[in-house]
Amino acid sequence: MLAFDLRNFLLSRGINEPYKWLAKHGFKKDRVKRCLQGTVRKADLDLIETLCYECWALPNDLFVWQPDKHNNGRSRDMPNHPLQEILIGNSRTDINGIIKKLSPESLRKLEKAARQIGEEEIESRKARIEAKRKQKEQ
Repeated sequence: MLAFDLRNFLLSRGINEPYKWLAKHGFKKDRVKRCLQGTVRKADLDLIETLCYECWALPNDLFVWQPDKHNNGRSRDMPNHPLQEILIGNSRTDINGIIKKLSPESLRKLEKAARQIGEEEIESRKARIEAKRKQKEQ
């Protein structure tokens, strides 16, 4: 079963008050409550797009998956299936908890490393996008 994992996603992005953050970004109270409780079974594309845009993420970052053994085999656990990337139990990083324990010197090192990783990620993303553009042109 695929599930919307908004609370954990926002916490992993350093958003410690998800309810306030979502309200600030225009989400209605009833929708916010259901999203954070994990009881949403349908999510509209506007919601997903806003979350991805504001959090610099991809749609698959918002979901977790757990094989459902009682679904006529449709969602059975398949070790090599791409859904394994979002398998429930693959924990998200509590970045705030980690940062709180670092010394100022370690924070400077972390910032430098994070900037470098960010630059590498941007370059990698640009290369993938350019490759897709070239592929479409052919």
